[in-house]
Amino acid sequence: MNTRRSKNPFVLSSHVELKHRGKRVVPDWSPEASEQAKTLRSPIIFRRLLIISGICFLALFILQVRVFLLQSNASTYKEMADDNRIRIISQEAPRGIIFDRNNVALTANSPDVGVFVTLDDFPKNEIEQTHTLELLTNYTQVPLEDLQKRLLELKGKSTIQPLPLIEHITHDQAIVVSVHEKDLPGIYLTPRIFRSYPLSVAVSNILGYTGQMTDSEWANLNSNERYVFNDTIGKTGVEQTYEDVLKGQNGKERIEVDAFGRISKIVASQNPTPGENITLSIDSEFQQYLYHEVGKAVSAAHSPGGAAVAQDPRTGEVLALVSWPSYDNNLFSKGMSQDEYTALLTNTQKPLFNKAISGEYPSGSTIKPLIAAAALQDGIINPQTTVLSIGGIQVGQWNFPDWKAGGHGVTNVRKAIAESVNTFFYAVGGGYENIQGLGVDKIRMYAERFGLNKKLGIDIPGEATGFLPTKEWKESTKGEKWYIGDTYHLAIGQGDLLVTPLQINSYISTIANGGTVYQPHVVIREAETTINPIVLQKDVINPASLSVVRQGMRDTVLIGSAKSLQGVPVDVAAKTGTAEFGVDGKTHAWFTAFEPFENPQISLTILIEQGGEGSSTAAPVAKNALTWWADHRL
Repeated sequence: MNTRRSKNPFVLSSHVELKHRGKRVVPDWSPEASEQAKTLRSPIIFRRLLIISGICFLALFILQVRVFLLQSNASTYKEMADDNRIRIISQEAPRGIIFDRNNVALTANSPDVGVFVTLDDFPKNEIEQTHTLELLTNYTQVPLEDLQKRLLELKGKSTIQPLPLIEHITHDQAIVVSVHEKDLPGIYLTPRIFRSYPLSVAVSNILGYTGQMTDSEWANLNSNERYVFNDTIGKTGVEQTYEDVLKGQNGKERIEVDAFGRISKIVASQNPTPGENITLSIDSEFQQYLYHEVGKAVSAAHSPGGAAVAQDPRTGEVLALVSWPSYDNNLFSKGMSQDEYTALLTNTQKPLFNKAISGEYPSGSTIKPLIAAAALQDGIINPQTTVLSIGGIQVGQWNFPDWKAGGHGVTNVRKAIAESVNTFFYAVGGGYENIQGLGVDKIRMYAERFGLNKKLGIDIPGEATGFLPTKEWKESTKGEKWYIGDTYHLAIGQGDLLVTPLQINSYISTIANGGTVYQPHVVIREAETTINPIVLQKDVINPASLSVVRQGMRDTVLIGSAKSLQGVPVDVAAKTGTAEFGVDGKTHAWFTAFEPFENPQISLTILIEQGGEGSSTAAPVAKNALTWWADHRL
């Protein structure tokens, strides 16, 4: 069968056989057909080449962009790489030293070593964790359970910065850990500073103590570049108030770790800068003497505690501030057991409570010089005004007694102060017969001028305000109206009146110096900067009235309730106080004084809680303290 040459332009090859109606047909080859096929294939090949070229170009472009990004962000990626192998260990800066007024160091900084952990470098496997902690227990003698508990506490904290695992280890333990540090992934020895207090309990209520910051403290300080997590800060006392001055600038050590979290080398280091020193107005020798004297009186009276405040009335500087019993602030620096801390918190004598500035007590008769000054100032009385004391005042069915049966006879203001005559102060406070009386509102006004019922601003945390009752307060709190008997009680330092030992001593200082209220302060120098006295109130009472009151306080020693102080080497002016509280007749023993009488350089207030009579319990402490001061400082 003859075959015909195909005109079909889609003929691909002369060797291609076609079947047509069951028969094999072999197309003929022709040059024209080949040329036509080539013409049709060219666009297809071009499109394919174009697509392939585009893909190659796009891949090349992406690669170039990637290279550019890598180059432009080289420092960022380097930092990320460094973060995986570089650790920054903070080196604690020594705190500034606290000195007393005679340049005696009250604090010390000793080199110490702590054990820190970086969670990213610490083993993740529980078995390996336990093995590492067991090794650390062997080297440091810290119980495994304590280490495991501490590790749990650190969960959720920074994973790349070293965190404190053991606060303190001995020098010998540090050597052992250092030798085996390669076997302790994520564990680092870090130099630390141990803050110690040579005088311990005698000054702890003034100095306070330091400790590691809590989470809440860190939340307030984490924006301050001077601090790192779990840094040491002042917790109370002067250490807290002057934290910004005492705190130095921590140093830094950059270390490189290997893949197993072990130190390979130190990359760089920056030395710490110590904090600034401060100087206190406290006379540490006198402080120690007074602390022990108060302690002896407390023990002899079977009292729960006591307090004492001494100031320079010319400046407000605090010369001594005693709260007894106190506590060993070194325990907080070196760390104490939970049992030791619980014992401090539950001690019924409250050693952590600063009775001198935070304790609030009825003043008893120590308030009487203030009432006398106010009555003289206000014209209620003059130096010659007298009241007949026959043992008490009767108002209706109520009797307001004097402390002396039968009374004191005819009494003027000087005698009233010297012999602490209740009857006189009932009259000038609340009014009686031909004496109008100040009344509660004026008593409050003058008391606040002297600094009662408010914080005086001492530079130690925890100062209390005390309390002066008012008519409105009684009506709203007790649902009772204010009676004249309430004013009588207020005028002799009883009723609802509350004061701190610091407030009593400050107001007595104002009487001693002629009418100026100074802000009490314990720091007199920061580094090389002297802190000048701050005046809170001037001319509280006119000089003539204060002169009469001072003479009445001098008479207290010459002929009154403080005759036991006649043996002090210099002339003393004083006032005793016996303050009733509660319902069982217990009394606090008070004594307040200043010396020398003509040129006062020290004011002193003593409180013995539940100590009985001020003249018999607190006065001997004051006598010994004022004698010491006269012998050693005047």
